[in-house]
Amino acid sequence: MPFNGYNENFPYSNKTAIWANNLPPWMKMANDPTSVGQQFLNSFALTLDEIDDAINQALYNQYIGQANLGEIAWVTKAFHGLRLSPSKRYKVKAGGNEVNVVSTLREFYENKGSAILDFDKMLIYLNTEHPYDSLELIDRDGQTIWTGNKSSQVKHHVWNCFDELGLLVGLMRRNGEGNEDFAKRIKNVFRYPGNSSHMGLIFGLAGQMDLIESITWEKNNERCVLPVDTYIESIKVGNRFSRPEELEIKEDAVEIKNEVLVFPDNKPDQDYTLNKCEIQDGKIVLAPSALSGIITTPVISIDNLEHWNNLILKADIPEETAVSVDVMHYELDVAHVENLTDGDEVIVTLIEDGAEEKYMVDSSVRLRVKLSRPDTTYESPSVELIMLSYENTDAEVTYIKKDSIKLDVLSDEQFKKELTNPDGSPSNELKQWAQELSDMIPILWNKFIWDEAYWDVIDKNLMGLDVLPHRWDPTIDRIASKYLQIGVGDGLDLKVADIAKQSDWNLRITSGTYFAGENLDEYYLFAKPTTEFFVKSDENNQVKISGTPMQGAPVIVETDNGYLTQVSFLDEDFNYTIENEEVVIADGGPDIYLKYNDLDLNHVNITDNDNGSYTPLIEQYDTSNRISLSPVPKRGTELRVSYRVKNSFIISNEENGSTITFSEEQNNIKITYEDSSDTKYYVETRVTIDPSLTHFNQGFIYVANQIGDTVRMSASADPDIVRANGYDRSVVHIDCFDQWGNPTNNNEISGTASIGILTLVAISGNRSTFRYTAPSSIATDTKAELTFSVPNGTSVKTSILVKAGENGA
Repeated sequence: MPFNGYNENFPYSNKTAIWANNLPPWMKMANDPTSVGQQFLNSFALTLDEIDDAINQALYNQYIGQANLGEIAWVTKAFHGLRLSPSKRYKVKAGGNEVNVVSTLREFYENKGSAILDFDKMLIYLNTEHPYDSLELIDRDGQTIWTGNKSSQVKHHVWNCFDELGLLVGLMRRNGEGNEDFAKRIKNVFRYPGNSSHMGLIFGLAGQMDLIESITWEKNNERCVLPVDTYIESIKVGNRFSRPEELEIKEDAVEIKNEVLVFPDNKPDQDYTLNKCEIQDGKIVLAPSALSGIITTPVISIDNLEHWNNLILKADIPEETAVSVDVMHYELDVAHVENLTDGDEVIVTLIEDGAEEKYMVDSSVRLRVKLSRPDTTYESPSVELIMLSYENTDAEVTYIKKDSIKLDVLSDEQFKKELTNPDGSPSNELKQWAQELSDMIPILWNKFIWDEAYWDVIDKNLMGLDVLPHRWDPTIDRIASKYLQIGVGDGLDLKVADIAKQSDWNLRITSGTYFAGENLDEYYLFAKPTTEFFVKSDENNQVKISGTPMQGAPVIVETDNGYLTQVSFLDEDFNYTIENEEVVIADGGPDIYLKYNDLDLNHVNITDNDNGSYTPLIEQYDTSNRISLSPVPKRGTELRVSYRVKNSFIISNEENGSTITFSEEQNNIKITYEDSSDTKYYVETRVTIDPSLTHFNQGFIYVANQIGDTVRMSASADPDIVRANGYDRSVVHIDCFDQWGNPTNNNEISGTASIGILTLVAISGNRSTFRYTAPSSIATDTKAELTFSVPNGTSVKTSILVKAGENGA
């Protein structure tokens, strides 16, 4: 058959072009896509393309966000009851039209409307989600041997990647549920996580029963209206739960407003950065001795933010005092807009070439609140409330209606009265409930026994054998973290750990490469780093380390010449060698090009097949992969080149240690390598997560190369009221933080009390614990002013009310 060009049925593959590009340029096959050779290669390339597509699709289908929604989920089947011969051909008519009968599952899945026959089970499968009005099975003679209608067809579920993902979170596909709806329910498991709390049970049941409803909050609509019987705790805008200040509950609806409360926001005081300001009785005020002060809020972030509109500020501002607000970049100490007051618009004004240009702030922000007064005789201004209004974009709002799920029915008095008869015996309704529970959850013998119950633990079908843990089952996290090495990557992650070694609460950080800093500098974290030092290399440019580098981790070598490069050149016997060899074809010019840069020209050897030698011109070398030769080799000459990369090394593992060979002599050598063979985790002993030793129960762990300075402190006393009897006590916790809100360690913290005795009890992480002991007597109720500070001058104050005893004693 003549070749008529590439077309839809025989397209030209990119792989064919790549293969042809690697052929010698003098071949027609390398330059002519229509050549017989390229047509031949293209047949294999198209097969590989199909394999690539299948592999990529399998990889994509591992993730809920990119899995193929077009995967077959439901087909229709009908039982015809005839013993058909697989060697004969049959036709199928559906709805009066003949459908394509295929012989392989792949053809069946890929062709909508096709049919396939199951000869063993006497079934017809049709690639359609909806039954046909009529079905006919026709033999090869054209005779109708079986007919069916809608009632003879039933849905048949085809297990696909979404069912696998649902299995991981304890969800089963509902009858007839498509991939898109099922994927939404799977995602809702994470958006509305179920647990044993009241709302946790509602979330879990709503996800299982597809009772999570959604509407679109359209762009620039000031309010989104929800049904009045909505569970307030279930409202989510995008991926975040709604904020209380956003909601307005009316008689007939729940409305979401496009306003966000910035202060007070039910956040701990330490979430705000205070500078000569205090939060007293829920208001921001100046410190007693301060003329001006600043408080910076945490980051304010809204998923459906188009841009910020106005500042809403409620403040008490005595005469000659001032309060203003700056809208700051969410991370940098840069102001978008400065000196806003109540009602001002959040608009940035720029003047370029005499022209005024305005634009709205459309990103996450922080607010910097500034307070001032002429002197301390003036009453401090106070800020009671700060809000920001915003313009919204389109957002999906999800919620759960109260009439969909009710959990508190058993607590309803009227309902409880219906469960028993006047004489106290169980009513028929209670018996029906008991029977239904017994039928649906057969873990009791036959039925409820009103004064006692027995667990049926004998039947293996009820023991959970061969069943994956359900998402609502009790968590095994604590067991797993204690006895197993948890992680992803390789077989070591599945190894049962030594319980004696895992009995502590130290963090285990996966070893590997980490990138940090503005320039994303590369760092490597070893599980068990070992460092050895040498004054200089020996006469063979070698040193021998005592251990063997493990786990394929990098070996870091630092000398007077800086950090060295590890190379992996191989000789003819496949042993590591410090010298690399290449064969280069001369092009008639003085220059040749090798694979590597930064070459050591003192160790370059160049010969040809006639044993002619060539000398590299050192004075013309510019550290690239280009070398100029003398004499100039003739065009087509085959040159054998051996060379070394400057400041490089190789490692040869031996029975007792390893030998490191350098490309040249090295001095003041520092070698760091991985010395752990049984774990891929670095154990951090300076930080503990033992709940009996630390107050931290949430947050993030950062791997940093330095500890920040304390710039903010918080103090809390419990109780904050004691009696002056000489032995009443209060525990005072002082927490220290750096400028980013990360905890900092301060072992030199000190504290003073205006009355009573203050004693440092313990320091754990960023928390210092003091014990306050009340004085034996005072005349009147008095506040004990407590002041705590660290050496850099950062301090915090709190107070404890000391109440006088009877008669002032």
